[in-house]
Amino acid sequence: MLDKKIHLELTQAEPFLKRLAQSYVKDRVKAKDLYQETITKALTKIHLFKPGTSFKNWSATIMRNTFINDYRRSRKYNIEPLHDYPYIPERWNNRNQGEINLAVEEVNKEIRLLHPDYQQIINMVGAGYRYQEIADELELPLGTVKSRIHFARKKLSKSLARA
Repeated sequence: MLDKKIHLELTQAEPFLKRLAQSYVKDRVKAKDLYQETITKALTKIHLFKPGTSFKNWSATIMRNTFINDYRRSRKYNIEPLHDYPYIPERWNNRNQGEINLAVEEVNKEIRLLHPDYQQIINMVGAGYRYQEIADELELPLGTVKSRIHFARKKLSKSLARA
């Protein structure tokens, strides 16, 4: 049986968590699944919750980690090319879509010319992975990941400046 205080915090956090799930996953059914999985994990790990902290933030962290883990599990090493991402930076909103497509294609062309180790890491960075997540996923030391990202960006910068 749930403690009354936990039940109250869960009830108060529900609308926020449902909106957060919807922002992570655009599909309504998948968002509902993500929300339910988050609540299940939160309730099974409630003994790890520190009283006096924000239950809403704690459960949001659980949701974010669940979403990331599910995403990784479904895409294990099948990283999508950068131009398939629906997100367009805010500063590009006033540009012509054709210009954006050409710029993204030029960047992707240069990425494909990089050494495969650099390609994979740059694509993972583009997919939103953090450096430590990349290191864990590829089973590399964090320093190696950082140096590969540095050198890949340097090479991309030089080749794009020439283009």
